[in-house]
Amino acid sequence: MNVYVTSSDLTSYLQAANNEKGQLKEIQVKLGDNNKAELGAYLDLKDRGVNFAGPIYAKGRIVKGSPTTLRLEVESVKAGWVPVPGNYVDQGENALEDTRVISGGLLHFQSEFPKRASTP
Repeated sequence: MNVYVTSSDLTSYLQAANNEKGQLKEIQVKLGDNNKAELGAYLDLKDRGVNFAGPIYAKGRIVKGSPTTLRLEVESVKAGWVPVPGNYVDQGENALEDTRVISGGLLHFQSEFPKRASTP
């Protein structure tokens, strides 16, 4: 499999995936060069027991963690205008897998299509 994903494609996917039960709404993703990415969204954590609902902004890089995983290197995260402490940022840095690079505003996925699938 060899797939290229634009900022709009990734934004649409994330919005659809979070539409009903996700905490992120109004998601916007911007992919840049050298694996850089930015994300803006509305985050509502009230049903998770955290008294926060508001805009968030994150920027950083998506880098290869191993031959089969990605790692997020978060440069900064803000809740509204307030910077988020590093210990909270660290919790989100291992969220993506199976990709190569971001370049020219495209996320390039490249991996073998699974030859077999199973269900629990």
